[in-house]
Amino acid sequence: MKVLHLTTSLNGGAGIAAVRVHHSLNLVGIESTILSQSNFTGSYKRGLFNKFKSSTNTFVQSRFIQKSRDLVTPLSVNTLDVKSKFLDLADVIHVHSYYNFLSKASLKDLISASKPVFFTLHDQRLFTGGCHYSRTCNNFLKDCTQCPQVTSPFHFLVKSSFVDQELIFSNSTKVQLISPSIWLKDIAKQSKILSQIPIRVLKNPIPSVFFNYPINIRTDSDSIKIAFAAARLDNPYKGLNTFVQAINKVGVVKNSKITVILIGEGSDVSFEPFVKVERNVVNSDLEMAEILSSVDLLVVPSSQDNSPNVIGEALAMGVTVLGSKVGGIPEVLDEFGMPIFEVGAHDQLANQILELSSIREKKGVREQAKKHFSEDTISKDLFAIYSKTLT
Repeated sequence: MKVLHLTTSLNGGAGIAAVRVHHSLNLVGIESTILSQSNFTGSYKRGLFNKFKSSTNTFVQSRFIQKSRDLVTPLSVNTLDVKSKFLDLADVIHVHSYYNFLSKASLKDLISASKPVFFTLHDQRLFTGGCHYSRTCNNFLKDCTQCPQVTSPFHFLVKSSFVDQELIFSNSTKVQLISPSIWLKDIAKQSKILSQIPIRVLKNPIPSVFFNYPINIRTDSDSIKIAFAAARLDNPYKGLNTFVQAINKVGVVKNSKITVILIGEGSDVSFEPFVKVERNVVNSDLEMAEILSSVDLLVVPSSQDNSPNVIGEALAMGVTVLGSKVGGIPEVLDEFGMPIFEVGAHDQLANQILELSSIREKKGVREQAKKHFSEDTISKDLFAIYSKTLT
């Protein structure tokens, strides 16, 4: 069986998940190929043109269409040749993110082909007219008119995008969906666009390096190391401000016995002077595992999120996790008996950190995480899912 994975970029949640699924399939002997905007160029000149086209499209939408920093992308440009030999050779096609990789026309061609096509939902974009997270809006249940996240002159673009996607998926007999969380599955089943498409929940696999890297048992019980991680620290969905406010309060009580580990690029952060801060940018899973091995606690204070990979990474390293009550985060943390807090409630988060009676025993957390996130577990489930579509 030959499986082709498509994703906009190898960076970010969708791209990282695509890479991990790609590697996990090799465990059960499936021949797997991954194409992204960054590694499918056709030629050097075409690659430069595609990058320019993609970045320009994103800039224009962020500058003129979006009302705020919340991502809204009714327009998607094509940077993939849907007549590529890679698509011809594949038995199964698995799409992880199509924005600025597939246009609506290419998406239609892909779905109209005779091959099974899977989409992993990394956010809500596949069933809205443009927003990646709808927040309190439920317009995706009907037609996405009067989108609250875009300026009024561009309401028509969002509705037009919604109608186009509805038509594309209306005759999609070969399409199936995978969601990393029950939360996103339930919303997709309510949506007008995807309500009739089969969908199942399957977590994103966590690479074996996180399960094999030595666990560091720290003996300094008077201090605590707390991590915050995001590809871009200033991503409006990731809740950095909530984290900063909570840590500053904890720092007052802990009297400088707290160290913050920031993992990601960008953003100047205003912690109180008595909070020790370490900055890290990671370029590999091994680097991430090394950093997490020194951490006692990971905080995930997202205002919108699906099922962040960093939670699985931390749990695989035996790290205790505190997360906000949003998206698929509570599903995972409830299974591990770890606390959750209301979105934006920095006082509640600070109190949870201060009242945390003890950090969970790391080896026990890791063993539990293997049952949920290991590549071996996920690859076997994916193999069974793909095989059914070819019988």
